[in-house]
Amino acid sequence: MENKKRIATQCLVMGSFFFILLILHLPVKTGWGDDLFFAREDMALGAFLADRYKNWTSRILIEAGVKLLAAEPEWLWKILNILMVLLLVWITADLFGAEEGSGSKMRAQIAFFLMAGCLPVLCLCDAGWIATTVNYLWPMTLGLVAMRPIKHWIRGERCPVWEYPVCPLCVVYAANVEQGAAVLLGAYLLCGIYISQKGGRLSSFYYILLFCVAASVLFILMTPGNACRFRAEMKQWFPGFDQLHLSEKLLMGFIDSMNYYVSAGGGGRKNYLFALLAGILAAGMLQRGRGNRFRFRTAAAFIPFLFYWGIGQMGNTLLQVNAFKKGGHVVGLFSRNRCLSTGAGTFDYLGWISYSRKMVLLQAGTYLGLLICVVLTICFIHGKSAETLLELVILGGGLCSRVMMGLSPTIYASGERTSLYCSAAVLIVCLRNLQLYWRRSKGIKEKTVLTGYIAGVIIVSVWSSGEALIRM
Repeated sequence: MENKKRIATQCLVMGSFFFILLILHLPVKTGWGDDLFFAREDMALGAFLADRYKNWTSRILIEAGVKLLAAEPEWLWKILNILMVLLLVWITADLFGAEEGSGSKMRAQIAFFLMAGCLPVLCLCDAGWIATTVNYLWPMTLGLVAMRPIKHWIRGERCPVWEYPVCPLCVVYAANVEQGAAVLLGAYLLCGIYISQKGGRLSSFYYILLFCVAASVLFILMTPGNACRFRAEMKQWFPGFDQLHLSEKLLMGFIDSMNYYVSAGGGGRKNYLFALLAGILAAGMLQRGRGNRFRFRTAAAFIPFLFYWGIGQMGNTLLQVNAFKKGGHVVGLFSRNRCLSTGAGTFDYLGWISYSRKMVLLQAGTYLGLLICVVLTICFIHGKSAETLLELVILGGGLCSRVMMGLSPTIYASGERTSLYCSAAVLIVCLRNLQLYWRRSKGIKEKTVLTGYIAGVIIVSVWSSGEALIRM
């Protein structure tokens, strides 16, 4: 009886999500951006993929899906995309829900579904709805499914039978995109190191999945089309990119990534995910704070929160109305600058302000300080625990997946879609801290204040996404 009630409740929750997503998908129009290119391509699928492999990309499986879907009625993509989002909600709560039990997992599903409203809509459609979701959202979701065995291995459990045929297929598809391959490779390697350090034994299934990931990475590196695309995109989008040192490229990726989150998006972009994370962590710190070190720990927790709302939001707003008679360029450095010092003007074609090398390093140092504050806050809240390690690995992996875009000449041309993996990592950490906060809360006042803040951030973010869609 209890099992039937649980299944009925789960069906009700997922059915509600499906209905909401269906309403949101109804006004969506495909057939623009890269979707239009794939829809108009009349080459046979085999010949098309062979040409793309030779001259453009290693994403053969993904592009096959985009080409096939772009040629079909858009309702087919809408249904499949809704199902993929539902799978994302389920697998995220299953892997990263902070509490066990069917009721807790469903509460995690609801919380994640609502907080996902903070995802900037452009990260799901800025290259066309079909092309963007199939290239980024779908591989990320299936990549999480491919990580499900990791949970079982760490707990010393046996994998369910269905994972043996399904997870290798998910790995192959998810690792067909560069960011997905990097994330999966890092996840499996870290899992192997962790289990080995604990004295555990790695199963043959682990090595099968690791081989699939490694083979995908090798395929990406050896595909001739990737080199051709690199040269073409560098010429079109970033002349002089090959003259930058590796450290400069990584610094560029770090600055652009951190600016996207801690400065409300900057440069016309809108992003409220860091507001969500900073608010939840600050509330968690207040809840846990006691003793002589409370002031220092509270300061570390609130610095990112105040920076986001003070510099990221208020600073950007005041810059738009030219409210600064003096010092506006300093505010602009932290809230809008996304590139390195130009020197001879390498970045001038982007139309951004050129800052000196010292100023850019100051910006990077400030961003690094904010990142350290986030790390310290997580450590203060959870102490020396597996929870701290897990959250730092998730955030670190997400940030690295975005910083690595500094190695591509399309770091700016690619838009917001390359941030999806990092944004998902932020949402996962928000979910875990929110669940733990609710469990520790003793009164309704604490829950009400934080819930009100989160609801406000979600509403503003959804409103911002609506405005972005109208402008498109």
